[in-house]
Amino acid sequence: MRHRGEWVREGRIAPTARRATTGEYRVLGGPGTIDDGGIDAMIVCVPVDDSGTVDPRWGRAGRIAVATVGGDAIVGWEEVDVGWDSLHDAGGEARHHARVARFLLDHHVDAVVADHMGGGMRRMLDTMRITVHLGAAGDARRAVLAALEV
Repeated sequence: MRHRGEWVREGRIAPTARRATTGEYRVLGGPGTIDDGGIDAMIVCVPVDDSGTVDPRWGRAGRIAVATVGGDAIVGWEEVDVGWDSLHDAGGEARHHARVARFLLDHHVDAVVADHMGGGMRRMLDTMRITVHLGAAGDARRAVLAALEV
């Protein structure tokens, strides 16, 4: 049985590939494989500002980009106003983490690219089995590709 964010490669569970067109998981040889018109892809989130650069505040971001990365390119990009900047201190840390977790689950996120994040947030993402890439800066699209070494 495969779980969200996992795929089987050479008989072993490996990190994350997803079919961008349907959201269904399947057994394949690697990311970017074309099969019946679908592209295996990873869903990656990155906090962005109005100019398209990485916002250094993951947990206090006002806007999150949801990137679909297939093969060696970004094949989809959606920016969502999440309002975590104004909601961060509303209701305490647990409610805020729940808000972030719900967003990530709703968008089927496989990885997060960010400048930094607190220890509690990092533990939550680890528990959710979402890969975290820290130290991102500059152009958000380039940061996503660089983090995935595409």
